[in-house]
Amino acid sequence: HPRQIFSTGSRESLKNTDRKTMLDFYGRHYSANRMKLVMMSATPIDQMETLARNIFSPIKNTNVLASRPSSQLYDPADLPRLIKVKPVKDLRQLRLSFAAPTEDPYWHSKPTGLISFLIGHEGEGSLLSLLKEENLALGLSAGFDNERYVGEFEINVDLTDKGLKNPKKIIDHFFSYIKLQKQEGLKDQLFKEVQSLSQISYDFREHSEGGRVASNYASLMQRHHPLGIELNTKLYYHFKPENFQFFLSYITPQNMNAFLVSKKVDTDKTEEIYGTKYKVEKFSDEDIKRWKNPKTNTALHYPEKNPYIPSNFNILKQDYLAAPVKIIDTKRAKVWF
Repeated sequence: HPRQIFSTGSRESLKNTDRKTMLDFYGRHYSANRMKLVMMSATPIDQMETLARNIFSPIKNTNVLASRPSSQLYDPADLPRLIKVKPVKDLRQLRLSFAAPTEDPYWHSKPTGLISFLIGHEGEGSLLSLLKEENLALGLSAGFDNERYVGEFEINVDLTDKGLKNPKKIIDHFFSYIKLQKQEGLKDQLFKEVQSLSQISYDFREHSEGGRVASNYASLMQRHHPLGIELNTKLYYHFKPENFQFFLSYITPQNMNAFLVSKKVDTDKTEEIYGTKYKVEKFSDEDIKRWKNPKTNTALHYPEKNPYIPSNFNILKQDYLAAPVKIIDTKRAKVWF
């Protein structure tokens, strides 16, 4: 699959590249109809338009069709599998990934954001809370890597020494939590909370560094109208429990890549570009059967209602103090308000 191609380049991988190879590649892929342009500057708009026309008009439109790689990232016969990786840094991580369709048609409801929000929740009843209680993990994050043609759930767990020795126990708890999500579904209360938080984050967002914004906008213009980028990518519009369940259906043991990353893992292969040591193992039929029908764990439940989401952002009128006032003065601390 194109996603497995070495994307950085090295002296070895580029040694047979010449001008003709470069121009042939350019001719196959570079055409004005496939490109998006973003310019950010303090220069007046009319001058920027002149610059854009002068500099970019020579790019020809050869009506090259956009390539669309297969959405089948992995050979089903290879999954599920455990890939042990020996890193350069002293890391202890368990990473789970699950390929899924692109989320582009579902941007109004953003189901993968809601699923990731629940998996990554850190409060009472959360997956991380249980893993910490059993001294298996120090931290957990979840997200969805989205492309035009495919997406992939990615869950990363920072392990304790005990967790490194018991990765299957962590996967047990993970699938118990996925079972809970499939049974409970998307709650209206949860959706409204995430919707409100996203609106607050949008309304009070900070300005980002210009180069990063320009690059991000140019990429997102391939999938969104320019004036809708901020709104379309950040806000939750429609409550769609069926979309939530649709993407959950891809988080299964049959669709899982598991990576165990540690200096202590045993390896038997070497990756040819970076020289990374690794080993690929198959899970047992017993493991897969257990994860297909995970146990219900009463320690796991959805987050309680969040009472701290504000709805009124008016600044209170009050007499502000002319100077800070000391409100705590003890041996341990001095605090000014």
